[in-house]
Amino acid sequence: MQFYRKTRRGFGGKLVKPLVKIFICIVILIITIFLIGNLDLPAPNKIIKQKISNENFKVIK
Repeated sequence: MQFYRKTRRGFGGKLVKPLVKIFICIVILIITIFLIGNLDLPAPNKIIKQKISNENFKVIK
């Protein structure tokens, strides 16, 4: 019996490899969004209010 090596990929091989790469990228993106959403960043304690006078505004027509 001779050894037969298939050198051409079939239709399924051409389609599966890019789909797997896209699926892995989407999974990594979802995991990073989930991890960033779980970060607990501290909110500022002090309320910052600045009074802006009307003299600083310019009306452009």
